[in-house]
Amino acid sequence: MVSWIDGGVCAAQGFRAAGLHVGVKTHNVNKKDVALIVSDSDCAAAAVFTTNVVKAAPIHVTKAHLANGRARAVVANSGNANACAPMGEENAKRMCAAAAKAIGCGAEDVLVCSTGVIGQTLRVNVIEEGMEELAGLLERSGAGSDAAAHAIMTTDTVKKEAAVETTVGGKTVRIGGIAKGSGMIHPNMGTMLCFITTDCAISPEMIREALVDTAHVSFNRISVDGDTSTNDTCLVLANGLAGNETITGEGEDYAAFLEALKALCVRLARMMAKDGEGARHLITCTVSGAKDEESAQTIAKSVISSTLTKAAIFGCDANWGRVLCAMGYSGEEFDPDKVDVAFASAAGETFTWTGGWTTPGSPRQRAQTPHNPHPRKGGVQWSKPIGRAPWRPSSSPWESRWRRNAWPRPWPVRPKRRRRPARPWPSGMCRPTPACGCCGWSTGGRWSPPPSTGRGSRPSWPGKSRTSSPRRPWRPWPWWPTSSR
Repeated sequence: MVSWIDGGVCAAQGFRAAGLHVGVKTHNVNKKDVALIVSDSDCAAAAVFTTNVVKAAPIHVTKAHLANGRARAVVANSGNANACAPMGEENAKRMCAAAAKAIGCGAEDVLVCSTGVIGQTLRVNVIEEGMEELAGLLERSGAGSDAAAHAIMTTDTVKKEAAVETTVGGKTVRIGGIAKGSGMIHPNMGTMLCFITTDCAISPEMIREALVDTAHVSFNRISVDGDTSTNDTCLVLANGLAGNETITGEGEDYAAFLEALKALCVRLARMMAKDGEGARHLITCTVSGAKDEESAQTIAKSVISSTLTKAAIFGCDANWGRVLCAMGYSGEEFDPDKVDVAFASAAGETFTWTGGWTTPGSPRQRAQTPHNPHPRKGGVQWSKPIGRAPWRPSSSPWESRWRRNAWPRPWPVRPKRRRRPARPWPSGMCRPTPACGCCGWSTGGRWSPPPSTGRGSRPSWPGKSRTSSPRRPWRPWPWWPTSSR
């Protein structure tokens, strides 16, 4: 039985965490940029990394440190990916050495990760200077996990943190994790960092097998923008302080641990997809009735990665045609006449395509009914797809041409502002120019009458301005004589 608890990476026994601002990229002291997670004892460790051929320097260092399947701490920074940058591996090793010195362990027992801008030299000196202070902030509470979760965020808008509790071998086992990821996310881990801690006793071989199986059904099944990062890493540390019998093979205990690990990683993966850059909706595609799981995964991946499908969901339009189109080019064989497509949201569920026919009353069916080519005579078909605001036309290609001119409009229309026609210039009148001698524009716009008129030097014209304006230049009254000379 899996239950959700608080605490993040500090929920498991024997783990401490902290986050601190040292100035890796920004001088904003409120933005933490270095995280540290430490176990009180050595841990069985495993990791999965990006499938991108171009890998960041911290990945190479971490792979070397995981050769024996043991680790004790994780240090990570945000703001700089330390990828394709000068002295990349050297700076990553310096981060490990600084963390090892601060917590009192070997540098090879520290795993390192980075995320941020690619191609810039990492300011490792500020990390080294702040490592002692960071180690002094380590906590065993949820506050430490919260600080670490915020320290690894880049373009994320919310932190990703979760923890579960289950029973393994009669002992209570806890698993906690933090993650980051918002952009460059695509199946096969993109761009993400995930750190998982557990107090379960399990061998390095079995924990790696569990992590690979879990990543396949969680982090490898999300997509935001279709890009795979250079720094993707998912780490898991197990210190065995729960007191259960060490898991060395498959069995009931391993199944219980794997179930809890999958539940945790699926929730973190959903958090990352939901927090995608510019995303307003979380799309979940469930495929049933496929010949096998791999076929179902391929079809689902094609649907959620389709740009047109994303656009339809963004516009709250139940466009089943785009779903069928994405299924068709997935590469998997299936019979379109035996496909059912349903859309579900908080407003309910509706089948828009059943066995090769549109279902009665479905939004797409109403959108495809014949239309009157004269919109003012009531020819436009109005529909209310799932989630669409009431009284808005659906986004079918035909209706998009009439949407702006549909009449009568069900929403209030602001009347057009009538502009008064410009008054023609009276015949025989002087047009004032900067060189005009009768209106005084040559003196900066001050009015001065011709000397032969005998009028006062400053006539009073109520409601009229004597100064020029770029919108409505000053004009003389119609009775002004053409010339007094």
